[in-house]
Amino acid sequence: MKKTLIIAVLLVLILTPALAARSFVFGAGYSFSGTSEAKTQAEINLVYRPLPLFVRLQGGLDISKDGLSWSGLKATANLELFKSMKNPLSFTMANAGPWSPAIAGGISIEGSHVCPYGEISLFRVLDKDYIYEWFVLSATFENGIREWSISFLRMTALF
Repeated sequence: MKKTLIIAVLLVLILTPALAARSFVFGAGYSFSGTSEAKTQAEINLVYRPLPLFVRLQGGLDISKDGLSWSGLKATANLELFKSMKNPLSFTMANAGPWSPAIAGGISIEGSHVCPYGEISLFRVLDKDYIYEWFVLSATFENGIREWSISFLRMTALF
């Protein structure tokens, strides 16, 4: 009984500040990309963002004249580099939030093939309810760069 009470009190003390923080959110979004293999991709992503370091899970489809095909799954840990109200992208939005570039690293799973994956998002703007990203550069590695892509637009709604 005593042990359970101590654990419950510790959980309340640890989780209360985290739950009260505005950045303790989940998100869901989509992106449109072009790849080095001349493919167009549409991806759906899920985000868990408790801190400036957050986790993103992306599933994608290749879009071609032959139809849709599964492009794989990506899991990344993303790090917001900084936030600045001197936003060079403020002309793109009516209510521009802070500019916050990010880098990410993780894995790309394509069938039974698992490769390291990385991305950099320089044109990233935060809003209280959304993350907007333009021209996200990403690459899958295998003895050098195996495939690279540019996500033209990624919008993630936070809740």
